Amino acid sequence: MERTKVAFFLDGYGNRRHYIQLEALKEIGLSPLIITFQDPKPGYLLEKGIDKDILRILPFKRSEAKKGFSLKMAKYLLNLIREENIVPILTHRYKLLRYLIFCKLFHPSLRIIFHLVIRNEINGWHQRIFFKLFRSKIDKILVNSLALKEELVQKGLAKEEEIEIFYSGIDLQEFNFPYSKDEARRRFSLDQKGFYFGMIAQFRKEKDQKGVIRALKLLLDRGYKAKLILAGDGPKLEECKALAKSLGLEEEVIFLGKIPSVEIPYLLKALDVFVLASFREGMPLAILEAMASSLPIIATAVEGIPDIFQKGKPIGEMVPLGDVESLAQAMIKILNLSEGERSFLGEEAKKLITENFSSENLKVRTQELFQSLLPKV
Repeated sequence: MERTKVAFFLDGYGNRRHYIQLEALKEIGLSPLIITFQDPKPGYLLEKGIDKDILRILPFKRSEAKKGFSLKMAKYLLNLIREENIVPILTHRYKLLRYLIFCKLFHPSLRIIFHLVIRNEINGWHQRIFFKLFRSKIDKILVNSLALKEELVQKGLAKEEEIEIFYSGIDLQEFNFPYSKDEARRRFSLDQKGFYFGMIAQFRKEKDQKGVIRALKLLLDRGYKAKLILAGDGPKLEECKALAKSLGLEEEVIFLGKIPSVEIPYLLKALDVFVLASFREGMPLAILEAMASSLPIIATAVEGIPDIFQKGKPIGEMVPLGDVESLAQAMIKILNLSEGERSFLGEEAKKLITENFSSENLKVRTQELFQSLLPKV
């Protein structure tokens, strides 16, 4: 009989979390697969050098899966699951979850894990009705923050006891290597003596790079000196560049564009403080990566971010959503700290990763999760 396989159904090649999970499943003798599309989002796994043998590329584009419901794709996925003898399968996206539920209707031995990682994924009335109707077909519901758990309960989509909080994890070794701040700044052609705030995120409506740019302007107007590095690409990039220009910040705001995931640890070493301003956020890997790099954190109090700040360690400042003045004050507060005080915040942030968001914790929980859904021998 063919060996039972486990799988991730993703709309891209996956991130650092998925890499840790894949390795964890291999360690216990399982054969993990990634099912994705013809045009997947670029991701960390591809940059890392993913084993192509674990990829199963559907002959469909992401847009075909997300616009309406493609019966042709659903049938193809069902046949693939049967042929590969996949039992547990995990997805993060509601629109991909629909296809897995279809497959389970015709292949009852399938075990579905739905790991919700961002707010309002199930928002429309028709989505809520569908989820409630087929809730029994989902074997495990995971969320990455207390806020998402509360959202599902408040919407009546699941009972509290049916939802498990499942945090991301970071491999500290990827961010702790002998490479000085001076070396990192030379790598990105940055001023050796400047004070740098930094944000790494796509320029989308969910992110608030504009708020960070405006906060920097307030900081500079009050006589302080600092620069802001913004890394990433996306549909709002040109608007942010125009805003920086209109505020006279062409020299103070540095747009690096999209950088490869493997370069992120180097960029983080060049920064003094990491900032993440968002209107919508799950458990942001960007913040966990910055914490692993021993950086003080400034972030908006949205969704999964309070889970980090409420762990009891001083790691920086959490500010209200969309409040530019509070953001500027937080930036000034950390700028005014001594280098030793900022280092203390950064070291506490790294300890928090070790205690709550480590790769070891993620590995163990992933192994337990998938093993619990495998057929009993």
